[in-house]
Amino acid sequence: DTPPRKDDLVKTTPFALSTILFFVLAGNSLADGTLRTVAIEGGLAPGTPGGANFFFFDAPVLNNAGQTAFSASIDVRTAGVDSTSNTGIWSEGAGGGLALVAREGDVAPGTPAGTNFSDFFFSPSNSPFLNSEGQTAFRVGLIGAGVNGFNRNSIWSEGVGGGLTLVAREGNAAPGTSAGVNFSSFAFNTPVF
Repeated sequence: DTPPRKDDLVKTTPFALSTILFFVLAGNSLADGTLRTVAIEGGLAPGTPGGANFFFFDAPVLNNAGQTAFSASIDVRTAGVDSTSNTGIWSEGAGGGLALVAREGDVAPGTPAGTNFSDFFFSPSNSPFLNSEGQTAFRVGLIGAGVNGFNRNSIWSEGVGGGLTLVAREGNAAPGTSAGVNFSSFAFNTPVF
């Protein structure tokens, strides 16, 4: 698994999208001018229960292959969706079209039992990143037993097959440092790999 690299990433202007249609540039060149619909407010949000629909989009990110990733909220009026499970990250990076990467309330893999993803913050500093291989990286808070203000924030990355890997978490050992050196906090910036 190769983590996303900074030079693979192309990021859009940070602004929230609350429009009827959500378009991105398509094709191998971001300059070819081709537009296509990726997701639409009120349209089906892949990977969600009971046909949940998109409600609000945050600023998308694009890679140099013309794929997109974005955070969004889904309609809480859908069965199985409430305020503890209505945000997530979607990406086209896996190659099979738009897919859910992670959703608020999902189990956070590789963490103690009962630890779940919290809300996906809607701000430019927390937009996901997408490398040229279609791997998504993002920052998210955690909730559950044993989670507190000293170990809540985390950074995640998709592997080549799409599985999520915990890259860093507040309170965890910082690799390559002396014993007892732990991450204490993350700046309010999106992860850059």
